[in-house]
Amino acid sequence: MNSSQVLTLVAVFAIALAAFNLIITMDKVGKLTGYAGQYGNATLVVEQTINVSFVVGNDSANWSTGSVNPGTYGVLWTNGTNLGVTGFQPVIYPLKIENYGNVNATINLSSNATAAQFIGGGNVQLPNPFFRWRITNSEPSSCGGVLGVPTYTDVTVGSPGIRVCNNLSHIGYPTRNTLAVDLEIGIPGNAQGGKAVLLTLYVASIE
Repeated sequence: MNSSQVLTLVAVFAIALAAFNLIITMDKVGKLTGYAGQYGNATLVVEQTINVSFVVGNDSANWSTGSVNPGTYGVLWTNGTNLGVTGFQPVIYPLKIENYGNVNATINLSSNATAAQFIGGGNVQLPNPFFRWRITNSEPSSCGGVLGVPTYTDVTVGSPGIRVCNNLSHIGYPTRNTLAVDLEIGIPGNAQGGKAVLLTLYVASIE
């Protein structure tokens, strides 16, 4: 039985635009007297910017079209491995979340569907479908705090999602400000039709 399993992931992210205000106040300088009696002042205010999103090019996973033999079970991962399926294209890279802002941020992640809603299928003879994620540092030490989902775990549905990192470094640390989101999807042989799911980011700055 043919089964088209298509996964499309869309990030929802918050952006705070930075405004730079330069205020320069200088007193009128009189004639040179040989001593410092006049002063100039320069003030610069840099606003905090929250800008966290899925990285373009690593913001979706599409296994295209394939099938699972009736009475069997297939599994897809975002590490290039497909098991027990025919026709599905391998997805070799995880999704990536990057902090482009200038402040560290907490990151929550949610799905809009459970495995049953997303994949469907399963019965007393076949295992139920599963939809799991795992969040790791794409760059070492990107999450300066605790990674909330370091092993494959069933996705969390609805707002505010699950805390996946409590301190993601910002763009000032360009080699450590990115998380990887790996996916693991179990497909019973009696699942049918096109499949799509939406993942949402919830972001807050750390003062």
